[in-house]
Amino acid sequence: MEGYKPSKNDGSSGITKPEKMPISFSDRDRTFTGTDVALPMVIKLQIANKIVLRVSVNESSQANILYMSAFLKMGLSESMLKPFKTYLKGNLGAGVPVKGYIDLDTTFGKGENAKMLK
Repeated sequence: MEGYKPSKNDGSSGITKPEKMPISFSDRDRTFTGTDVALPMVIKLQIANKIVLRVSVNESSQANILYMSAFLKMGLSESMLKPFKTYLKGNLGAGVPVKGYIDLDTTFGKGENAKMLK
């Protein structure tokens, strides 16, 4: 991410390294108002050194999904996917085949508040 520099801690400064800081969201981060609204939050992330806009964060989801169109736009190849023969079912019960899975480094935040998940 632009401006991301991992912080260094020699143990004497008392500063928490970004990779040790928890990632959390609160009601302040929501851009809507109302009661009983269960909408996902949409954020920007750095995934595999590419900026990905409009990432949906939905706490009730049981899968992290990267659509094939976004995957290919990131310059990644289908040959990088590990086979995973299953279907994902949505709220309506319709099954969608999974092409495969891949582990990608993901960075939340920027600057001193950045945290990378591997």
